[in-house]
Amino acid sequence: LAEAHNDLGTLLAQDGDLPGAIARFRQALATTPEYPDALNNLGYALLLQGQEAEARTLYTKALDLQPDFPEALNNLGLIEGRAGNLPAAEPRFRAALASRPTYGDAANNLALVLVATQREAEAVTLLEAFLQRDPSFENAWITLAKIHLAAGRTPEGLRAVEQVLQRNPTHPLGLALAREYRPR
Repeated sequence: LAEAHNDLGTLLAQDGDLPGAIARFRQALATTPEYPDALNNLGYALLLQGQEAEARTLYTKALDLQPDFPEALNNLGLIEGRAGNLPAAEPRFRAALASRPTYGDAANNLALVLVATQREAEAVTLLEAFLQRDPSFENAWITLAKIHLAAGRTPEGLRAVEQVLQRNPTHPLGLALAREYRPR
């Protein structure tokens, strides 16, 4: 039953029913208190509702049970990043990416930390290497484009935007960046 409650909670969260999802995740944990996926999912739903302290506790418990759990590592990094604690966020994102090298959100979040800490070249290298492994992760292309465009490297930025638009011609950010930066 714990898996069924967790899976139903995930579906409810995807449909935007966070209270329903939270109830299902709590039911999963009532049945199986040491269920890392349900701990992480409940933490994320609570984080979306602004309950960072409880989310942090749940992520920490999930990591106690499964130390290399990439989603929990990434989500704990998000909490640190939101709090402005980038030195604590960075190793969480690195560990998530080391645990799953194809984890796009962790790669993208790490790149954002690197840019925020004045390590733009490292962020570009990271994203380019990640996109070699998984060129389908659109957010990494957008982040790469924004880094290049902010640095005045318009041709490189537009090449990244073109990669997004080739995969998804209606991508809103890709279209907006293309309109803003393409020569007229």
